[in-house]
Amino acid sequence: MINEGISRIAIGMRNSEKAHRYFADDGRPLVSVTQALALAHVVDTSHYPDDPRARIIGSAVHEATAFLDAHNCRWDALSQQAREPWDSIDPVIRDYVHAWEAFKKQSNFRACMFHKLIKAEDGRVVDVRNYEAIELRLRPTIRQMQYGMTLDRAGLLDGKPAILDLKCSRQDEPWWGVQLAGYELGLLAEYGPPKARPYKWARYAVRLMPDAAGEPYRVELFDDASDYEVFKAALVVAIWRGNHYRMEGK
Repeated sequence: MINEGISRIAIGMRNSEKAHRYFADDGRPLVSVTQALALAHVVDTSHYPDDPRARIIGSAVHEATAFLDAHNCRWDALSQQAREPWDSIDPVIRDYVHAWEAFKKQSNFRACMFHKLIKAEDGRVVDVRNYEAIELRLRPTIRQMQYGMTLDRAGLLDGKPAILDLKCSRQDEPWWGVQLAGYELGLLAEYGPPKARPYKWARYAVRLMPDAAGEPYRVELFDDASDYEVFKAALVVAIWRGNHYRMEGK
C-alpha cells in the first residue's frame, strides 16, 4: 500500500507546477500566495541562480516529507524499493528528509487536524470533513479577495500553535514572513483561531540544511506585525495585474 502511494506521488511530483494552480468554483484562476508576492515584487529573484535541479529537489523534499508524515513513517523504515522514486531523482533528498525528521524529534512538532462542516443551502449540516494540516490546500477569501495557498504544516510546536513552511534554500529570505502571513490569514479565514493557548498562530520557517555543521536545520520565527498588511497590499496588486495582464509565474 505504501509502495503504491509513493509511486502515485512520484508521478505527480514531476508535474508539481500543476499542483500549485488554484481555481475558483466558477473556473477562474486564482492567484497563489507566492505568485502574489512575485507579481507585487515583494520577492526579489534577481540573486536566484537558474537552477532546475534545486527546484526539483525542493518539490521532491516537500512530497517525501508530506508522504512520510501523513503515514507516520520514517525514511529509514521504508524499503529500498519504496525509497527508489525519490532516490532516482537525487540521493540528496534523503539528507533533507533526515534533517526534517531531526527537527520533528527535537521540537516535538505534531500536525493538527481541522474539521469543516459541509452545509446544504438551507443551512443543515450534511457532512463533516477532516483535514490533516500537512500540505493543506485552501482557497480562502479575505477582504473579498480570493486566493490559493498550500500550507506545509500547522500544528503544535513545543505545545503551542504554529504554522511552518519548509525551506531548502541556501539562505534566509525576509519575504518568508510575508508569505507565512498570507498562510495565517488564509487559515484564520477558513478555520478561525487555534483552539490551544495562546490562541494565535506563530509563524516559522524551517530551513533544512543537511550539509551544515551542527544542527541540520534552522528555525526562524517571523513576528513582524507589518507582514500582514504587506501581504494584503501585494494581493491587491496581484489581483489587479491579473485582471489587466496575463498571469505570470507560479
